Order: sequence, then structure tokens, then C-alpha cells
Amino acid sequence: ISVPSRLCGMQHDEMDISRMGRYVIDGESGQILESKVISDAECTWGVGLYAYRSLLPSGKPPKHLDNLYWISFGLWKQLLTQFVFDLYKDYKYRVVPRTEMLRLAEAGIPASLFRLNTSSKESLKIGDRYQFPAGYIVSSPQFMPRRNSEESSEDSSTDGYIVCTVFTPDGNEIWIFDAQNLEHGPRCRLSHPSLKFSLTIHTAWLEKIAPRTATYNIPVRQDYKNLVKQKSQEIQDLFETEVYPHFEPTPRSAC
Repeated sequence: ISVPSRLCGMQHDEMDISRMGRYVIDGESGQILESKVISDAECTWGVGLYAYRSLLPSGKPPKHLDNLYWISFGLWKQLLTQFVFDLYKDYKYRVVPRTEMLRLAEAGIPASLFRLNTSSKESLKIGDRYQFPAGYIVSSPQFMPRRNSEESSEDSSTDGYIVCTVFTPDGNEIWIFDAQNLEHGPRCRLSHPSLKFSLTIHTAWLEKIAPRTATYNIPVRQDYKNLVKQKSQEIQDLFETEVYPHFEPTPRSAC
């Protein structure tokens, strides 16, 4: 079955359920001391990007990563291709049988945002989750610390918000979740007619926006020219007219 043109460029379906693992390793010997692997029929289909609290109020990284926030793609019959299915039809580590996977894809499994508790006390479990409406795609999760959060709190790894980009049937939006209560759903949904973005991936939280002070710089043309020369004339023209001019100084007119 051919893929509709509106879906070209999208990520194709995964061919089995994703698994989440926790391993304790002896750093000197490399021996695995403890391992646990879990999956969830609702929210670990196509697990991809994650977020966590990377800095404490002191500016130091946390000693332990007790909670990780993951997004999953879901399972969509429109993105199940014969080519990829054939590639993985004999996948030896399969958990969900092929016939069951096809049945689930036909019914559809929505995208999810979930919190994975990785602390030694809890071992490994999904502590909180939110399933998006059918037809929605979530990406680029980012942990945003709550203002005046306490560094010493046992809940410091959940003391904040999760910001995601969301593709909805009506357009692009930014959703904000309470990191301590994903199940409640988004606390805020931001949209605007001019808010249009492609498939976003990585994010970076900044407490405040300020002018760049670093002196390190590589000219864009110098950085890309050899790679661009290997592309089609259409791509070369695109860089000449739409990319390079934005990163090069405008010549001063003669007096």
C-alpha cells in the first residue's frame, strides 16, 4: 500500500513494542549486577525522546536520576509499511507476535508522555502517564524547573513542568504539563496562527534569554560548503539564496 503524500517524511511505525531497562553495572569489572526490563501495552510503543531535571537550583547536576520523562510515538496503521514490516518479520527479540502487532496497528495506539521511575528504591516502574488523543503527535519533551523549587526535596526530580511540542489535527501547539501529575493532562496549551514548526527533536531549557557572549564561531558557508556541493543544484541554490545570506555580513555600500 502506498503512503499518502501528506505522510511522506514522517517516521514509520515500529515493528515491536519498546522496552525500558535498568542495569546496575560494576564499573571496575563490567559485570552486570542487576537488571530489569519492562514494557507497557499502552505507552511504550515507539519510545523515543526523554527529559529530566538536569540542574539543581545550585547549578550542580543531581546525584541520582530518579525520574525520566519519555514520549512514545504510538502505533499508526497509516505509517505501517510493507518494506519495514518485511525487514523485521523475523526479528528474534520480538515480544509481540506479528499478527497481534498488525491487529493493534489497525486499532491504533495513541502517543504518550510518561514518567519512568528509575530509583533503586522503586527499581523500575512507570509512575505517571498521559495518553494523547488519537491523531496527535508529541515531540521534544523538556523539563522546566518550578520557580523556587527546593534542592533538598525528595521530589526535586519532579518539581517542575514538562514542555512538549504537539502536532494536532488543527495545527501546531506547545503543551505544558505539571511534572508531578501528567495524568491530569496539560495545564496549558499554547497556539497561534503563525506557530508552525516541522518535526522537532532536541530541546534545551534556559532560565533566561541573554545575548550570546561566546567568541567561538565557524562561518556557516565554510562549515557547509563541501557538503552542499554534493547535493542537487536545487539544494545548492536554496543555501545560496535562503541560508547563507542570513549568516554573512551585508557589504557596505561605497561612499
